[in-house]
Parts: sequence; structure tokens; C-alpha cells
Amino acid sequence: MADLTAVLDEIGKPRVHLVGHDWGSLQGWEAALRFPDRLASFTSFGGPGLDHAARFMRGPGALGQALRSWYIGAFQLPYLPELAWRTFGPRALARFLRVTEGLAGRPGHPAASLVRDGMNGVNLYRANMFPRLRAPRANPVVTIPVQLIETTRDRFVSPKLVRAADGWVPELRYRRLAAGHWAQRSHPAEIAGLIADFVDSAQNGQLAGKT
Repeated sequence: MADLTAVLDEIGKPRVHLVGHDWGSLQGWEAALRFPDRLASFTSFGGPGLDHAARFMRGPGALGQALRSWYIGAFQLPYLPELAWRTFGPRALARFLRVTEGLAGRPGHPAASLVRDGMNGVNLYRANMFPRLRAPRANPVVTIPVQLIETTRDRFVSPKLVRAADGWVPELRYRRLAAGHWAQRSHPAEIAGLIADFVDSAQNGQLAGKT
């Protein structure tokens, strides 16, 4: 989390509105628990808080989500994930996005750093996922306003997992969007609109309770 706090220090604002997707969303949930005094609100899509997910994965919805999250287990294997990223990772990811989400490549993408970035991502999963799932916080209540965006065609995060935070966030806004996992790419205007509306509501004190 040191990189996030360094950015916040550099910005120099007392509080910011944070948005997180996928692993960025996991980190955002962690930030909301560690230093809520620095965040004015948090918008999450495509990734749960690990403390909330840990409790969910002990319940009846665990099997379905485990099937969606098969890659997390694969990332725990030694050497093979790194080999996959080096040999065909960027090419396979580009094809997957094109076939499943209809997302064509963009200038400068895949970036030259994608192999290194992908391997760093694997190490994030190895270092954080299972330790927290085995031993979640006792009381992971998030005290800042949170917006949960469920992307209804997400192949990796089930609607039930998205709602795992429901009992832990007193000020919660829940919205649904007919989009896949990479909604910020496929539906940028809709995502931006939801964020802007939520930030306005948070700044105007219009988020009492759950909406």
C-alpha cells in the first residue's frame, strides 16, 4: 500500500475519491480499512475486499466462485505462470479480450512492460490472496461511502461475491451495469457517469444508508 500513500502524499489533498477495478479494487478495499481518514469515497468494480471474500468463500456460493477464479489456483504453481507470461501471455490476453469482450487493441497496447507487469501481478496473488482468505480481519467494517458496481456479464466475479460487502458498509450504493469484466474499456462513458454521480452525492452528503 506504500505506493498509494505516496501518491496521496504527493497530491496533497486531505481526502480523495478512490476508484478501483480488479486488483486495484482489492487494494482500494484495503485502503478503506487502513486509512479511511484519507478517502472521501470508494467506487469498486471487478474485485471484492479480501476480508469480505474470505467469509463468502466459507458459504454456499463458494464453489461457483471458485470455478470462476480457477486462475488464482494456477498462479500458485511455481515457474509455470511466469513461463506462460513470457511465451504467450500478451498474445493470449489480447485474443481473449477481443473474443469475449469485443475489445480491439489500442495504440501502444499491449505495452512493452506487459510481461513484467503480468508476472508482478502473479506475485501479488501469491503474496496476498490465500493468507488473507485463511485469516480475515475480525471486523472489516468500512466507514466511508462506497459504491459497488456489479458488471452483470463478468466472467470472473459473481454477483454474490460482489454483494459480500453488503453487511460491512453502512453507507453503500449498489449499481448494476450490463457489461463484462473490463467495463472501463467497453463502457467508459457509463462507468464515468456512475462515478461522477456518486462523487457528487458523497460530496453533498446524500448517501445516508444503503441505496
